[in-house]
This record gives sequence, C-alpha cells and structure tokens, in this order.
Amino acid sequence: MKQILLLVFLVASLSQGYSQQLKKGHLVDYMLNLPVANAKISLVDTSLFVMSDSLGFFEIPMYDADYILIEAPGYRKLKVKSPENTSFTLHLVLLKPPPESERFYSVVDESAHLENGLGLLEHILKSFQYWDRVQKEGVAGRVVFEFKIDEYGKVYDVLIRKGVAPFVDEEIHRILRESKWKPSLRENRNVKSRYQSSVIF
Repeated sequence: MKQILLLVFLVASLSQGYSQQLKKGHLVDYMLNLPVANAKISLVDTSLFVMSDSLGFFEIPMYDADYILIEAPGYRKLKVKSPENTSFTLHLVLLKPPPESERFYSVVDESAHLENGLGLLEHILKSFQYWDRVQKEGVAGRVVFEFKIDEYGKVYDVLIRKGVAPFVDEEIHRILRESKWKPSLRENRNVKSRYQSSVIF
C-alpha cells in the first residue's frame, strides 16, 4: 500500500513539473524594431500551430520541454525551446537585411535620450503650453504617439496614433518635433531608433 501511495505521489509530482501552460509571445523584427505579423508558430512534432496577429502577438499552449518553430515570409526560421516565462519576446532576422538607411535597431548598447537630461514624459509635461485651456475645456484622455530619431539625434516622422483634442495633439507634435536627442549607440556608432509612448491628460 505504501508503495502504491509513493508511486501516486511521484507521478503527481512529475506531472506538475510538466504541466501545459498558455504562453504569450511577441514577434519583433530585429533590425527594424517592428512587429512581425502573420507568422506561423508551430509546436514541433505536432500539428498544432497559431498565427501572429497584426501587432506580432500570439498565444500557444506548451509544455516546458516543447519546442516551437517560427516561420514568417522574408525571415529566417527560428526554433526555440519553450521559454521559462509565460510572456516573452522573440526577435526575427530578415533573410535580406534592409539598407542601413532603413534600419532601426531594437537592441542597442545605449538608448537615445534627451539632451536636457529629462525623461520623455517629464519633458512633454514641462514644455506643454496649454494647461489652462486643457482645464477650461475639460480635456482628458491618453495621447499615443510614435517618432523616429536619426543617427544625428534629430526627430522625424512624428505620428499621433490616438489623440484627445486637436490643440493638444498639435502641441505634443510640436514638442516632439523640436526636442533634441543624443542618438542610440550600437557597437560604438550612432544608429537610428524608433519610439512609441503615450501621455495621459
């Protein structure tokens, strides 16, 4: 009887260590720092597969010992063991890298930062000139934006993804456009970078 109980205990313990979990992944282009959509993520040695969505996200049930194979048009195939974390990011490498002028690196030695030493949100809030109007008109919400910084620290391609009021959106656009940055560093040279963030009013 003791042997049966011990065997049941061992089987239960082992099965807990190998339980299946729903893992959430994010696929990102290594050089362009953009999401990789419509990639096929297959569980190796099974018929199970899922596709990444338009933002590069996917969910797949996996055991800790499983491997996944990622296939996306124009990218090298990637085979990885089930990550320990239930949420993870994987970087895919293009088969034919884009020209240097179009590269935005997601992995850098030093990230771009404002020359004035402030954090981005602190800089926006300090530079914003229409606080009275925001209060008077009861403007509230989140402004979502993105922009690029070239290898000289100049901001370009500022885009307001989601705004709250035209005058607020235009002011955020102005602040970002006029901000001065020290560019990202990679292997002792300046490289372009891309940023996405938001500010709440």
